[in-house]
Amino acid sequence: MLADEEITEALQHCNQPRCDILTSMAYQIGVAGLAGFHKMLEAICDEDWDEAAAQMLDSSWAEQTPERAERQVEVMESGQWAPTYDFE
Repeated sequence: MLADEEITEALQHCNQPRCDILTSMAYQIGVAGLAGFHKMLEAICDEDWDEAAAQMLDSSWAEQTPERAERQVEVMESGQWAPTYDFE
């Protein structure tokens, strides 16, 4: 992921839960797939979390895995792990 300049810049604006979501997305759709989310990555760099979430939902990735997308969007918006991810 760090080989892609746009992803690397976005990661610098993310706390750990948001970084983990980007890592999860890269694992699922590949780094090249994640790199294709230009508007989402731009919104992350602007720390516009609502827009980043909207861009995540406006994708074939979200259509193909809607439940995962909804869970990950919740984390991207809030910057906190959702109760669904009970790590305690």
